[in-house]
Amino acid sequence: MIAVSVASAIDWFLHTLTALARMHGLVVMSGVGLLAGAMNAVAGGGSFVTLPALIAVGVPSVQANASSTVALYPGQVASAWTYHEHFGAVSGIAMRHLLAVTLREAWREPFAALDAGLGL
Repeated sequence: MIAVSVASAIDWFLHTLTALARMHGLVVMSGVGLLAGAMNAVAGGGSFVTLPALIAVGVPSVQANASSTVALYPGQVASAWTYHEHFGAVSGIAMRHLLAVTLREAWREPFAALDAGLGL
């Protein structure tokens, strides 16, 4: 009976410790996300914070890179929308033409990599 209660106490302790470690990771990653968002809003460079933090909590490097990029994307869109009135022609080329070329090339690039045998 004592052995069962000791085993139960050890299981409870390990479960609690694991839960605290996960919670600590979530708190740290939430802080890192807020810091990275603030950095990107001011001057960019938030990935310098998020990528190492994701790798530190055990996310594989390729997934960490993709997650960092996707997580910071909404902030980039919000910043672009905020400053869209200040956009203008670049070297005499209208912004809508530059956007069209950018979107076309963004669509073609993954397929070009596949054609070259590089994979994604």
